[in-house]
Amino acid sequence: MKKKFLVLGITLLAGLTLASCGVDIETSTTKETETVVPTETKTDKPVETYTYHEAVDSTYSTKGNLAYYTKDKEDGTYYDEDKNPVELSSLLLDYLVMEGEIISIDENGNAITSIQAKDFHQAYGYEYLLTTQFNGGEAIDIPFVKWVEEVESGKTCITADKKVVFTGLDVNFAELEGLSAGAKFTLKYNDSKLNVSKIEALNHLYEIGPVDVDGKELTVLYESGTENQQLKYGQDVLDAILAEEATNEEIVELYNTFCDQYYYLVDQYRIAKILSDRNNTSESYDLADELEALINDFGLLDEKIDLAAYKSIYKEYYYLQYDEYKNADGTLNEEAVDAYVQSLNPETTEQLNEYDKNMSQALSSYYSGESTAAEALYSFFKSAKAYANVLGYEDYLTYAYENQYGREYSVQDTDALADYIATYLIPAQMDALSDFLTYKAEAKADLEQNPESELYEEYYYGLWGLIEDDFYGKYFEYIADYAENVIGDEMGQNFKYYFTSGNYWYSATENDNVTGYVWSFADDTPLMFLGPSCQEIGTFIHEFGHYNEHITASDSEFYSMDLNEVHSQANEMLFYKYLTTTDVYSEGATKAFLAYKTYMMISAVIEGYLINELEKWTYTEDMSTYADANTFYTALVAKWAEICCAVGLDDYAEATDWVNIVLLNYQGYYISYATSAIASLEVYAYACEDWDKAVTAYKFLYSPHEATDTFTSVLEKAGLKSIFDEDAFKMIADAIGYDYQASSLK
Repeated sequence: MKKKFLVLGITLLAGLTLASCGVDIETSTTKETETVVPTETKTDKPVETYTYHEAVDSTYSTKGNLAYYTKDKEDGTYYDEDKNPVELSSLLLDYLVMEGEIISIDENGNAITSIQAKDFHQAYGYEYLLTTQFNGGEAIDIPFVKWVEEVESGKTCITADKKVVFTGLDVNFAELEGLSAGAKFTLKYNDSKLNVSKIEALNHLYEIGPVDVDGKELTVLYESGTENQQLKYGQDVLDAILAEEATNEEIVELYNTFCDQYYYLVDQYRIAKILSDRNNTSESYDLADELEALINDFGLLDEKIDLAAYKSIYKEYYYLQYDEYKNADGTLNEEAVDAYVQSLNPETTEQLNEYDKNMSQALSSYYSGESTAAEALYSFFKSAKAYANVLGYEDYLTYAYENQYGREYSVQDTDALADYIATYLIPAQMDALSDFLTYKAEAKADLEQNPESELYEEYYYGLWGLIEDDFYGKYFEYIADYAENVIGDEMGQNFKYYFTSGNYWYSATENDNVTGYVWSFADDTPLMFLGPSCQEIGTFIHEFGHYNEHITASDSEFYSMDLNEVHSQANEMLFYKYLTTTDVYSEGATKAFLAYKTYMMISAVIEGYLINELEKWTYTEDMSTYADANTFYTALVAKWAEICCAVGLDDYAEATDWVNIVLLNYQGYYISYATSAIASLEVYAYACEDWDKAVTAYKFLYSPHEATDTFTSVLEKAGLKSIFDEDAFKMIADAIGYDYQASSLK
């Protein structure tokens, strides 16, 4: 018999915070008075964008040692290095040619070449369609891929891991091409026939994201308006049980069919939700809302079926399909069944489904522009209050803490975080920001003295590329090294699986939602969605932390939203620390990037805390005291300003648009960004002292856990401290370099 299911509760594992996806910071110039100002993205970059790639080996044959161009952001005109207007295609044509020799053929017919893998990567970046000629013969097109599994069976390719090899999937390359050791060949970058199937489409040498890339095929097969046809699957089970004419086996078969349809609809909903973020239209949101309501109706039918079975001749056979209702000798545990049935209340579930539908529609109507923020929030919080009251809770936030997010601490327990954040994290955040600003100031000062300043070049192209401009594919080799070699084990395998399975969907359409998340389908297959402006390195690393855990810990018995965000945020902090050991840019640039991201991670703590404080108010407000939506919204905005100013973060009070989205989209969720960021900063603090210890702790965090675990117990088993332990905050401050002891003496 199929595993039983509950009313749908899908959680968004997103990387969107106030300080990400299109939001930047401005600061004052002195360390003592620096303040955070959420604003629209602003930089001091010049109008032009410069892109170049330099050949570094004498075996390369190019149009010149430097392929270089300038693009005017105002009119889109391209200029060559002499400032002459040119077509971009002319700069890419015949970009680079390499020559080599086959030095050996292995037992599988793979042809090992004389070209060094490092030189090959410097020449071609990653994953392009190349044209090759063997012994001056006919030119053939062959893709350069990271893993041979990326090509179809019977197809050939080039890989360049430790060696550059002509190979293929289920094919003898040497036999196919008639090659032997000593054969000469040439390779040429083929721009006109770029292989656009997978990563190569994401990582074109001159591409600056975001980009549109379709991985896993996503199509909603469900037809709108067919709810009654779908619900008939459950009604057939219910009717058969009530008639008591079918056999036990026939009842179970009907029920299994009903469950299959439920899981099908769950997947259809998830696809519809992803497509609604991609299309951002009223129709796409309406379809997602319809499916969500239908899935909740399936949950209601499931309760009715369970009750009917309990009262029927099928009771024993029906409930013996589940281990939790069996005694040790295999007989029915009547007490366990009675307790479960007493918890069922279809009338209550029907009420809850209606309130849940209203809450979902409030969000959709705001996103689609049909409702103002005031109208959407007013409707949402009225429904949330009613939902909680039906279940016997004073407020929805308390209900969500206990039932949706697996938290062992209460809403009131989070009050203790205020002093620790103010005493340790906010000053430490300013220290991290100061390190970043110092590097920025030094780069600008050097530019004033030297127009050809390499330091400013690293700051402008390197640091800012990492922060906001560059599509993550530009750094693919570093991400791959981190996942496959530095962390390794399951993460390395899952990284390869991600790019060979097509489990991604990237969107660059201007109208699309600026968001990034990972969702799992009914078969536990995860899929990553990255919207426009959320395809830089930080969001990808964050979401891949979720993706990796979804696969590695798919059989975990413990669920915690706080721990889920540690999987992503700790992955960020370890990766940023790793970058400082690489040659991606100068040490100064990568350390400044780490300082900036540390600053941002502490921002996640602050933002999660502030939103949680606001939600303590919104979810406990008596909505009947407000005459209309605008009156309530005016009070909400005033309360938000009061909360921000109370902790000296007055400038956050202006970020009302962001607050609207968070309140509607992340009900009670945002405190998990704060608690998990604290734990993630702990992992970073360990990494500063003992890298291997930090990696071991992180691997434990994304491994499967026991049903009896809690967020705190998992942290402690990993060797970390509770997020309510003051010593955790001291350790973080120490790692950043903030001397809290000296500060306390002032």
